[in-house]
Amino acid sequence: MLHSTTLQRFFQFPGYLEHLQLILVLGTLFTLERIFRKDTKSQQIYSFLIVGGICFTALFIHEGFLFFYLPMIFMYWVYQLPGSIVFNTFRLILLTGLVLQTWLIGTYGLLPADQYQPFLNELQNRFGTNNVDIESMRVLFRGFSSNLNFTWNWFEQRLIEKLIHLGFTFIILSPTAYIFCDLYQEDFRKAWRILFKKHETQNISTPKNSFLKGLLVLSCLTPLILVPIGIDLFRWISISTLNLFVITAFLMSDQEFHRRAAETLYRLRYVLVLVIALSLIFGVLGVTNSFSWVYKLTINLGLGI
Repeated sequence: MLHSTTLQRFFQFPGYLEHLQLILVLGTLFTLERIFRKDTKSQQIYSFLIVGGICFTALFIHEGFLFFYLPMIFMYWVYQLPGSIVFNTFRLILLTGLVLQTWLIGTYGLLPADQYQPFLNELQNRFGTNNVDIESMRVLFRGFSSNLNFTWNWFEQRLIEKLIHLGFTFIILSPTAYIFCDLYQEDFRKAWRILFKKHETQNISTPKNSFLKGLLVLSCLTPLILVPIGIDLFRWISISTLNLFVITAFLMSDQEFHRRAAETLYRLRYVLVLVIALSLIFGVLGVTNSFSWVYKLTINLGLGI
């Protein structure tokens, strides 16, 4: 909870509606974990309605939900209820429908260009000039291609500055990454053998479970797909890290994983203390910049824009 990418962010950046999205995500995962434990036909139907309804609603809150949390929710759904071929076909249809919904929102949900200035004036009059993030508001008027061009140009103009931010982020988050890699290395090793060394799978206990767990962990990282089309680089990193914390917490219901996690955290207890210390010392990971003190550093170096 003290990590630079979790609760600190929600207090620091309340305007992104991630609080509401996270509530929906946790509610969905909790329902899947607590209620839908038996892969029966009735549970498949009810889970389909609940997951589909929540994801449909969440996309109207923010279409980025498609990349933020939806892959993780779907993979955890498959992990809990593998289902039959017919049920997975309906899941695929649902996923296709949600992708289509996102496209419709992104295509027809843009505000007309001639409304930019009146909308800006209204927000500044209501909330004050200093409380309106103009760059965030402009996203409402940009389509996919224009946003892609804007993002690349934005990074190109600030390349050295952002590399410095990424360097410090890598250093500060590397102990966290080390713990997660150590925790899940066994599942990834088994998944690799299942995919590319099938003749060795007879020695793997619960190979399907390990393979799905590996995919589940990878699904937590899908916010990083937004790096080329959104300048909120460090926000994408934060959401990915948050997803890993969330899914790890829910996997603790698996006794074997719980035992392995406890052993890993005890063995890496000094690394864990380092993670907590770094989070408390350096604070919250930002949105377009990493840490506030790194931003001040780049300004002093004449690199900040």
